[in-house]
Amino acid sequence: MRRRAKGRWSPKHWNRGTRSAAALVLVCLVVLAGLAFEYGRFLSRRGPNTGGMALIVPPGLDARGAAEFCVAHGLNDSAFWLQVHFKLGRVERCLVPGAHWLSPATPQELVGMLCRTNSRPMVKVTFPEGVHRFAMADKLVAAGIVSREGFLAASSDRGLLASVGIEAPGVATSRIETSGIETAGAENAQLRTVLDTAEGFLFPATYELRRDSEPGELVKRFTEQSELRWKQTVAANPGGLAALEALGMTRKKIVTLASMVEKEAAVADERPVIASVFLNRLRDPELKRLQSDPTALYGCFAMPSRIPSCANFKGKASPELNRDAANPYSTYVIEGLPPGPIGNPGTASLTAVLSPARTNYRYFVAKGGGRHTFSASYPEHLEAVKRLRERHD
Repeated sequence: MRRRAKGRWSPKHWNRGTRSAAALVLVCLVVLAGLAFEYGRFLSRRGPNTGGMALIVPPGLDARGAAEFCVAHGLNDSAFWLQVHFKLGRVERCLVPGAHWLSPATPQELVGMLCRTNSRPMVKVTFPEGVHRFAMADKLVAAGIVSREGFLAASSDRGLLASVGIEAPGVATSRIETSGIETAGAENAQLRTVLDTAEGFLFPATYELRRDSEPGELVKRFTEQSELRWKQTVAANPGGLAALEALGMTRKKIVTLASMVEKEAAVADERPVIASVFLNRLRDPELKRLQSDPTALYGCFAMPSRIPSCANFKGKASPELNRDAANPYSTYVIEGLPPGPIGNPGTASLTAVLSPARTNYRYFVAKGGGRHTFSASYPEHLEAVKRLRERHD
């Protein structure tokens, strides 16, 4: 009988080895399936934080550093899986360092925001006519698009304003003279930062915007729309611009007046009439002050710490606020127009200023229902005010 050579595999041994290998493969497949399942669950998870935040993303982060940064700020809850995801997405190659407005998001959304790719979610935001840039900033924050501080800083960046062609207010060599309010030195520099802004040129409309947008790009987009609408409005009202320029009004002054009309008018058909009242007063040498409540209110948004009466500001006009000599926007204190727009007017208010009604009105007072009583003389105005008070008594 021939003996089997030592060390040879028998069919029995072969079957045992095959079963062991198959078991190992099966275990690996189960582990991989579990990892894939866990990774799939991870891809749909958002971080524990509930709101957005302004963050400065450091330069030079690799996948691990970016993952740890996100987890440390509550944008995700797994540094391991986020590192894997960032490594697969090669985040270190596209990451945009600097200021971001980040909120809890899926891992893929985080990649989009950190790299500012076009895969970021789009958000529709509507800015009503007359909205000022401070309220715009609040809306942008609520939509997860940008930080309030970032947008306000970009919309007052003098280099950016110059690049989009926004003129500054009237500036003397070493001081700002704002219709009788004079400042110098450090106070002058502080005042310039609130006067030199994109206010009035951030066109109010509905925009589709990407989350975590670069603030300067938003300002450029809004001002580009403003430029387009301005050209269309001027073209639709031939002769209107030349007539206003003859009064010494620049585009910024026209926009400033339109922003006042926007705030004062509650019904559309009164816009041209209200514009005529302000223009009649500007032409009248005896009426040097426009006396518009919304201008004084704007001061408490633009420079509340500089205006003592803003300490008690509740969102409404008051005699104290209107008469505050420290308020450079109060047209009860200054002569003529305020130093800049008090909001962002829409096309209808720009049209009203370029093509005002022909009236001899110089006064108006609310009479209810969003409408006003207009008067040509001060005695007539006083009588209208008296009737209004009698109705409320």
